[in-house]
Amino acid sequence: IDPLRTKWRHVSKKEQQQDQAERNQKLERIQSLQVGARLSVFWPNEKEHFLGTLVEIRSPKNKKKTRGSHHESPHLIAYDDGDQEYTNLLYRTFQVVENKPHNQNTEKKKKKKKRRTNTRK
Repeated sequence: IDPLRTKWRHVSKKEQQQDQAERNQKLERIQSLQVGARLSVFWPNEKEHFLGTLVEIRSPKNKKKTRGSHHESPHLIAYDDGDQEYTNLLYRTFQVVENKPHNQNTEKKKKKKKRRTNTRK
């Protein structure tokens, strides 16, 4: 349910179904993400999107329980400015920039110039 709604406001069945459908769509988007995906994550305090890379997705068996956390944070994002954070993308506003695994080795190979070796003896 939309966090802006107060607990005193009556929510119709239709609104509940719409909220559930939106949540299911977002869950499908999150489940399709791969490690290495490039994301643009909205930070509400700064009112700005920040680019980052999805570095880790914790599976249910290796979740760490942190005292006082109100929801689990299975996604580790490494931002381009050097910050890293564990977050739950279900509760964040984000856009997928690129959902391909990012492999630095293939980039290095592309950048290297081929060296010719002398085969004469």
